[in-house]
Amino acid sequence: MAQTEQQSTGSEQNVEFTYYNRAKLEREKGKRGENKGIPMPSGWKRMKKILPNIQPKYYTILSDSGVGKSKYGHFLFMYNTFFQFIKEDIKDFELWLYTCEMSITEVIGEFHALYYYIKVGKITDIDQIYSYGDNKITPELDKFLASDEVIAITNKLEQKVHIINERISSGFLYKEIQRIAKENGTIKTKDGRFDSYTKNNPDKWIVIIFDNFQKLNRSKSENTLRESIVKVSAYMDVGRLLFDFVTVAMQQVNRNNKSFDRYKYEQFFHKEEDLKDSEAPFHDCQVCFSQISPFKLDLDEFDGYKIKGSKSFKDRFRAVKLIKNRGGQAYGVDYFRFIGENSMYEEIPYSEDFTDKDYKALKELKKE
Repeated sequence: MAQTEQQSTGSEQNVEFTYYNRAKLEREKGKRGENKGIPMPSGWKRMKKILPNIQPKYYTILSDSGVGKSKYGHFLFMYNTFFQFIKEDIKDFELWLYTCEMSITEVIGEFHALYYYIKVGKITDIDQIYSYGDNKITPELDKFLASDEVIAITNKLEQKVHIINERISSGFLYKEIQRIAKENGTIKTKDGRFDSYTKNNPDKWIVIIFDNFQKLNRSKSENTLRESIVKVSAYMDVGRLLFDFVTVAMQQVNRNNKSFDRYKYEQFFHKEEDLKDSEAPFHDCQVCFSQISPFKLDLDEFDGYKIKGSKSFKDRFRAVKLIKNRGGQAYGVDYFRFIGENSMYEEIPYSEDFTDKDYKALKELKKE
């Protein structure tokens, strides 16, 4: 299997790329600290033990409708990567978001709401930011969003994140992946076949997010949505396999909750057979997340956490399980306080360490 050819040191420039030498160079990179990946968000201690940061892999995110697959993908792979770059924990990156779900102004509104929460500790949302309907932006929020700091960081985001908000086809995405690869490196062939890829900048991360499979446009050669999903999933894997891109895709899962055995904790997370449109993304990806909202599943409690009642999470709780991790630890579960207004995911203590004071604090999470 061909791997990305890196040119980190002069001694590697003329190495014969045999199978052994390719593996050896990857080991040497690791020993030099070059395989750390994109760090996990601050505070995600358990997830750091489950996954070795974000690596050049193909990730899929599964959730039922309205649970937040887009928000999880945006927070972990887009906003987190951007903030890691701002903190200089990674040297460079460029990200393409192909979204069939949100307009550009919605994505930027989401980012501004998140940044407001991070900097000020208060909750706002797109409706308030843009004064939609009876919602009105507060003077404090208006002043914050007009500040030089917010203007500067939004301009920096625009330099690094490219938002394509249209319903795309598999053929369009294939051309985009090839274009991005050629703009950021050199593709070498041997006997008419792909041989290796050399990045112009080995320290630059390329991230591609596709949201989501259910909104694909079918090309003339594709008779069903399943055929479109199979192709797009294959192309996302090509981006990872040949060019060392981080590729991310979201897939909606629709299940009949009444069919669950509610006494079996594992039943609430997704399985391969739940993917009705196509199982291809699950088979193609290296890492697959299953995200659930116990509140939307009509549960009173989940793994010791209170979901319903006067002191409870209600819909501010998300459980994320790693149901596939090719090459590493699988089946780890993490728990988050979820702020849907701004796509914030905050890792929380285990249920036995979650106190009444913590539950009380949940009530204070309200838009002003």
